[in-house]
Amino acid sequence: MISLFRQNSEAAWEYREAWYDEAAGEFVVHYGAVGANGKLTAEKAQADEAEALLEGFAAQCEADGYREIGQLQTVELVVAVPLKASEPSASERRNAETVHTAVLTGLAWRGLGALSDPEIEEHATARRWS
Repeated sequence: MISLFRQNSEAAWEYREAWYDEAAGEFVVHYGAVGANGKLTAEKAQADEAEALLEGFAAQCEADGYREIGQLQTVELVVAVPLKASEPSASERRNAETVHTAVLTGLAWRGLGALSDPEIEEHATARRWS
């Protein structure tokens, strides 16, 4: 996924994102004002076209003044859920999916961040799902 940003003439932030959805066989573009629900376009594409489409997208964005946000301008947020056992229960999975959906709706679809899928990882004191 490519995520790029720029400030417009009113000093408001805008974003453009693009990715290839293998499951749907689509090249997807998501764009809009940061903090507002963006617009989504998708067009059918073959997997072997994806890299060229992403390169073209990146080139057009650069020409339009979009850039990557630097590490110093971002914050990583990890939501961790302690597990009662070595694997999450059905209830823990539902809770994690509910949180994942809420964060996706609240942040990612408004250009405010990227979101990875929930995963189980070892923590210094216990197993957790983050």
